[in-house]
Formats: sequence, C-alpha cells, structure tokens
Amino acid sequence: MSLPQVTQKDNGDRLTFSLPCLELSFIRQEGSSSTADTWILDEENLDHTKVPNTDGISITVTNDEITLNLEGQAWKFHGFGQEDDPKGEFKSSPDLETTYTTNGDLDTLKRPAGYSGDGPDEEYVYDYLASGPNSGLLASVTLKRDVPGSVAPRTFPVARPKQLRALAATQ
Repeated sequence: MSLPQVTQKDNGDRLTFSLPCLELSFIRQEGSSSTADTWILDEENLDHTKVPNTDGISITVTNDEITLNLEGQAWKFHGFGQEDDPKGEFKSSPDLETTYTTNGDLDTLKRPAGYSGDGPDEEYVYDYLASGPNSGLLASVTLKRDVPGSVAPRTFPVARPKQLRALAATQ
C-alpha cells in the first residue's frame, strides 16, 4: 500500500497531493504573503470525472502541517518548514494515522476499529535493521490487532526478514 503524500514544485508555489486514485494540485496565489498564503485549486489539470464538484476542497498550510480538506474530511501531512519532520509525508486521515522514526522512516500505521466495517483496531509496526551493511533497511512488519475479549493484542508477522531479503535481491 502506498501512503498519500504531498510534494512541492515550482519553488514551493505548487503543492501536489497524491491520494489513492486521485491527484490534486494547488497553486499559491500571486501577491499572497509568506505568512498568509492563499492557495487555489488547479482546476485546469484536475480530472473532473473523479472530482465533479470542487466546492468542498481546500487546504491550510503552516510550517508544521498541511491539511487537505475534502468535503469535511481532513487529510494531514507534515509541513515543509521544519528540518526534522518527514516533509510532505502522510500524518493522518479520518481512517489512518501514522508515526515516523527520528530518521523519517515509517514507524507505525494505525487503522481504528470500523475502518472496514466493525473490525478491530489494527496497527502495523515497522522494524528496521540497526547495524551492518543493510542498516536502516526494513527488517520486518508486524500486524497488531485488538481482538474483542482478548487481554492483549494479537500479533501476526506480515513480512519476514527472509521475504524482505528476497525482495531486496530483485531490486
């Protein structure tokens, strides 16, 4: 699964959001100041078959966070003004929440109960190799699922080191 993200283009005057099945671009309006930027949706390059009505689409931009408002649902991304943040990386949406390591790698991906029906809370935990020639590469992914009636979350390996090594060898 690819996570949504936002990228800066045209010297920071264009923000492009890559979401599942949809890409949206916003352009900084000329004459707006750096402290109170005004952003307008680039409707010229918008696939209107996917977005027939643009009235409920807007963004709010700060140094710390960029929020894309899609018909009342807030998609949050790390801003571009902080040195340590994973710039433009996905933070949360109504259905997902992420955390990142101090190196900017994905640490956890959480889906609350009800994400796909009445299912349990789910959390994917990403572990990375700490040393050796592959230091920093993904070592494993584990799914933690809160099962109703159980004392502790159940864990399921999603990707094992052997599978990850085989995948790395093909790239």
